[in-house]
Amino acid sequence: MGEHAVLELLGVPVKEVRAVLAKLVRDGLAIATGGQWFAAAAVEKLRADVLAHFAKAEVLTIAQFKDLSGLGRKQAIPLLELFDREGTSLRKGDDRWARTARQGLKGERAKQKNR
Repeated sequence: MGEHAVLELLGVPVKEVRAVLAKLVRDGLAIATGGQWFAAAAVEKLRADVLAHFAKAEVLTIAQFKDLSGLGRKQAIPLLELFDREGTSLRKGDDRWARTARQGLKGERAKQKNR
């Protein structure tokens, strides 16, 4: 949920909302990414779902992640970027690759350089 949505929902000053959200992040109950906040437990479940997807297929498209998560693009992209940063996935173009596929991707790049 974005900061402005929280402000509209609660009707409290910006400073208070930011303080509460920062505390939730510090306490490990929320994750802030891309200007949005997500429940940490929900992100953990999505991470597990992504890893389960990668157990079956090496590639995850944005559309597949949106279907998997039930989120819109505005929420999906920051989460995918978070998973990329933490090593759950590896971005190549618009797709995400299984972390185990990294060695294969690096190997392909090395082969292309040597040609």
